[in-house]
Amino acid sequence: MIYHLVIMLSIVLIVICAAAIRYSFATPARKKVTAIAISSGLLGLVVYFSAIPYFNLVTHFKTPEEVFKFISFEPVQYRVDGKESSMLIYYDKDAYTEVLVRKCGDEYKLTRQNERYTNVYFEEKGPYIGMNLFGAKGSNEFYFCSGVMFDTDNISVSDSKGSDFQIVSVGMDDIRAYFVYGYVGEITSDYYIMFGDEKLRLAQ
Repeated sequence: MIYHLVIMLSIVLIVICAAAIRYSFATPARKKVTAIAISSGLLGLVVYFSAIPYFNLVTHFKTPEEVFKFISFEPVQYRVDGKESSMLIYYDKDAYTEVLVRKCGDEYKLTRQNERYTNVYFEEKGPYIGMNLFGAKGSNEFYFCSGVMFDTDNISVSDSKGSDFQIVSVGMDDIRAYFVYGYVGEITSDYYIMFGDEKLRLAQ
């Protein structure tokens, strides 16, 4: 709750800045309004970009769920642990969505929800389009998390590392649609994944 209030405060300050700048063009007291606008905008940016480091300094999360509860109101559906992070999966707007929580020693730390991931894509075959592994930026630790439509009765997922993948039916009638997730870890250029009998290698 506190995190959301801080982020909302920063957004309000930035909005005030934008509105004040627009108003300054239509008022004689332009210098004063412009100064207020710049001050509000700078304060908003400072609050926004310092929120994560500050909370990481004063909070101590022992589980990734505690971190997620701090930044979201959605319940966690599934959790997959890696060595450097954990992947949490939650249900948002009628679809499963994933977020990575970084591990630091014995604790877990906040990261921005829009922080970019490192994506590694597979070659495309049949219905298996846009499949990829993803991990925290700067890390060689990867996860798989995606909706999959199978074109075979062999509903299975495996890979060259013997990773443990979980397969969840999304309940579509007459369509072999599933949600698949799992921890892969470090990969090499010869890594591949199999959906049923179809082998997909990493895209070159």
